[in-house]
Amino acid sequence: MMFADNATSILGRDETKHISCAYVGNENNCPNECGRCAIAIKTDGDMALAQKQLDTAIRLYKKAVFIEPRFAEAWVNLGNAYGMKSEYNNALSSFDKALAIDPTYGKAMLGKAITLRNLEKISEADEIADTILSIYPNAQEVISFKTALGPIPVQPLSLNEAIDQMTATAYNTLKEKNLLAPGGKVVSEKAILCQVDYAARVLRFCSKRYASFGQDKVFSESVITAFYGSLATTLFFYNDKEGFEGVHPFDYLANHSDLEDTETTAERLLGIREDDTACSKLWDFIYAYARYSCGIIEQVEEQDKNAAAQDATESAYTMGMMYAMKWHKLQVNPNSVSNLKNRFAKVILSAQTPMSKESACLGLRSERIPPRHIAITITCNHCQQQVKHMIVNEEEMMFDDYQALAKEFTNLGFESSVSFYCSTCAREKQMLNSYGLPENILFSIRSSDGQLTAESRPIHWRYRDIEYRTALLFLNGADTVDALASATKTDYQPKEYIKHIRMVLGCLIDD
Repeated sequence: MMFADNATSILGRDETKHISCAYVGNENNCPNECGRCAIAIKTDGDMALAQKQLDTAIRLYKKAVFIEPRFAEAWVNLGNAYGMKSEYNNALSSFDKALAIDPTYGKAMLGKAITLRNLEKISEADEIADTILSIYPNAQEVISFKTALGPIPVQPLSLNEAIDQMTATAYNTLKEKNLLAPGGKVVSEKAILCQVDYAARVLRFCSKRYASFGQDKVFSESVITAFYGSLATTLFFYNDKEGFEGVHPFDYLANHSDLEDTETTAERLLGIREDDTACSKLWDFIYAYARYSCGIIEQVEEQDKNAAAQDATESAYTMGMMYAMKWHKLQVNPNSVSNLKNRFAKVILSAQTPMSKESACLGLRSERIPPRHIAITITCNHCQQQVKHMIVNEEEMMFDDYQALAKEFTNLGFESSVSFYCSTCAREKQMLNSYGLPENILFSIRSSDGQLTAESRPIHWRYRDIEYRTALLFLNGADTVDALASATKTDYQPKEYIKHIRMVLGCLIDD
């Protein structure tokens, strides 16, 4: 026996992984020891199987695979014999042994699919049939088998299972969009926290409004309306807290907006009504959850569908409220991108006013030390190789110092990090200066809402923190060049302070 060394495209298997007789065409040299020949024994098993002598066939096939464990065809026929005896678990084991030898063995895959069908594991059988057809698209016996399976029955979800799945998806959606409170918590504006009653009213409203469009439409519109309605209601609350006293939030919304058009109302209050891109992002955010939740609701028993829809609508209410709360927080946050841009504009405007002469230039740390080249060893964040890096002056802790600066930005609410790249990786990432030389350090600062990231490349051969110190002072409230000069004890030209802030904060302050 040997393995065939020529691959063919014959439907069903990879011939290079199946054994064949070593004496084909050389019969005179055959030792005729059939009792020790796996192929001869398997042939005897085939004859027994054809005569329905199942126990004999099984004994012979087991002997054949004992002699030659990689005899895939014998494993398949053993599986067939077990299947005819209704010993389906043994049959599955045999087909799996054949597939371990040749994963593309069509007969083994089909045998396993048939066995799974006999075990009433219809969905698994259907999945294997699909796999076979992806390899052998014209296998008519598999097409017929799949057709005979009929529609795959969907196992109904219990109400609790549906609620757990929809709640987990809502939570993960909030997490992905950075809308959770610190510690990964879901919080709500307690003054208008009434999602159960609010969701019930939305569900009743949509049941009347969209009844003629079918149940799926009612449920999806309930989720979408609850989200936009909650978002709008929360924003109304921030603008008119006194008006909410003694008034149910749903009633307040109904009195100030068309309930069929909460989407437009929310977009108007967010200030994005004319921004098609922003409106589309907001729509995609909730529509994806609406479609997902409707798919889950479809799987519960009929008597539980309304309860499941109510829960999905409550989740959408919470999602809308948290979206509005985060938006409002950023508007009043002095470190929001919009406020940073306004404050930076003030710095630029202050540059037009003559500076005071109270501060004296103390210079940079690296300029106060006599020049001296030294090598430090740093690990590249990309290739993880340790490389020697030449710097000027004895600033062996240069990289650690930049990381300490990053912590200061993080403490102000701007998540920051510092990465070092060897010259090879820096070139691959196009981290080059105007002379085409690699810049090895990348300083990243994320906006307080996590939506934007400003990247800068500090001077890589010496420690120079003046740009970052200036940016930190700006974030801490120094919003004129005079204040920056005084705080840094420098007397640069006004444009230099602006240049420092722009270099470090980049897209957080510039459009």
